[in-house]
Amino acid sequence: MQSSHYFIGIHIPEAYRSELVDQQQELKKEFQYKNWTGTDDFHITLKFLGAVEPNTLEKLIEACLLLEFPPSFQCQLNELGSFGKSTEPRVLFREVEKHPNLLKLQAAFEKTSAEFGYPPEKRTYNPHVTIGKKFLSATAPVNEILERTKRDHLEFEVQKAVLFRIEPQQNPRYVPIAKFHLKGGEHHGAVD
Repeated sequence: MQSSHYFIGIHIPEAYRSELVDQQQELKKEFQYKNWTGTDDFHITLKFLGAVEPNTLEKLIEACLLLEFPPSFQCQLNELGSFGKSTEPRVLFREVEKHPNLLKLQAAFEKTSAEFGYPPEKRTYNPHVTIGKKFLSATAPVNEILERTKRDHLEFEVQKAVLFRIEPQQNPRYVPIAKFHLKGGEHHGAVD
């Protein structure tokens, strides 16, 4: 049997997901993507792990509990952006402001996971919330669509990071396994 795949991220609070869903519905009129992010799956990835054996998972969780987490902080979702060719963006996303505590949190999980054999990401960390991926088509030039579907910035408090298990055939696809609370957040350092 194959090991489950995991990542560590920040779950977008429920109160803000409806705004992302509204924007996504508007974008669906203009774009066709193979995959649109489900309502309960909106998140900011901190560290993708991939396959993790059960005994390694337990040790990784224990090591993450020993981390010195930064204080809770305000996270801001900014403009729409994309990865890939400007005419055929493979991923549509909302940009995330690079708050210093977000970067500290990401670096802490990156360093700890490297101690368990999960190599550091080679690309520069580019925090975002995926709206859709695997581009199929668009009704107009992409930059025009992105300009006319702009939304106000969203801001919410980040109080915890979450270890998710990926369940590709389920809805939601990302199942919380452990929650790591930041300083000032409820249950600092504890796992739910």
